[in-house]
Amino acid sequence: PPPEREVGCSPALTRRLLPPPPPAPAVPPPKKMTDVTPVLIVAWAVRSLYVDEALPRGPLIQWLLLQLVGIKFSHYQIKTYLESAPGVRVEPHNGKKFNWVAVLDQPPSEWKGFVSEDDIRAELDEDLLDEASMCLARGGWPKADDVAHKYYVVASWLQDVCPILKGWSYGRLLSIVKCSAQTNGSGVLGHRNGLLVPYASSEDCERRVNAVTGRPTAVAADEQYVHTWDELRHCLSEHLLKQTGPSMFRAIEVSKVKSMFRSTFHRELSETVFGHQNLTKLLTDDRIGPEFVLEAVAGQKPSSKPPRKDLNKEPSGHTYVLKYTGSVAAKPYTPPPAAPPAALEEGPSEESPIQLQ
Repeated sequence: PPPEREVGCSPALTRRLLPPPPPAPAVPPPKKMTDVTPVLIVAWAVRSLYVDEALPRGPLIQWLLLQLVGIKFSHYQIKTYLESAPGVRVEPHNGKKFNWVAVLDQPPSEWKGFVSEDDIRAELDEDLLDEASMCLARGGWPKADDVAHKYYVVASWLQDVCPILKGWSYGRLLSIVKCSAQTNGSGVLGHRNGLLVPYASSEDCERRVNAVTGRPTAVAADEQYVHTWDELRHCLSEHLLKQTGPSMFRAIEVSKVKSMFRSTFHRELSETVFGHQNLTKLLTDDRIGPEFVLEAVAGQKPSSKPPRKDLNKEPSGHTYVLKYTGSVAAKPYTPPPAAPPAALEEGPSEESPIQLQ
């Protein structure tokens, strides 16, 4: 312990006897457990994310606090605590819900900036990339309780199971996970029910396989679905011919086509049956017929430009609509006669080999 000040000692002598005080931290540490408040915990969480090179976004702070104290704070609670913490602010101040980041007035001395996906692409060598990809392809991370936390859960798990990456900061691991989940054909991570899964178990992988084999996607065994182009053309033309309006505008929004098939014809429409992974691409296929025209509509005025080549995303402020220019419905679809039970029991013969679709 430092020596006690003697009676009559001058302040200068006292300063020479006592050690210099340590610099005051940005957030004063609590003196006892009763001094631990939500404001201090939230401020400490922001500071730790700075040290870990992870941008303190609202959802990330919420997930980190959930791991620390087991409580899922709302965006309003976290924002209120941050506004009460010394040396911390929220930008933008008027951001809705979790659309904001926490900013320290005085970042930690060891902080050199936040890591982005572009930084990881430039720094990650082939060995590290292969190791991270193998770990992610095996899967095994816990299920995220919130879709907004899906990247954070996988990054935390990757830090524990990948020995070669244990020395990396959490921000770098988070960027690796986000790069692996981008829809660029990397084949490492995908999505199912809004959560991250290995690509082999993802909905995108299932959709690609079904598009190649001509099988429906997300159709139950007891549900009916559209099988042929004739059936598709007939149902669409029959429905659109019934549409009336001030300008005889026979059209339907692409986003409503599947629900229309479900409610009007009591069957599902799956684009993978016709070899496509996207409904918009199906409706621009030449095999659907020249009477069907897909247009991008802005407000009430159809766009004079043809649909973009990248049909996975709609242009900003536009909606795709399908028009029917014919005057009569396409020929009705006649399903092929069902095979007799005896023929099904006999199985295929050598003269008629099985044809895989």
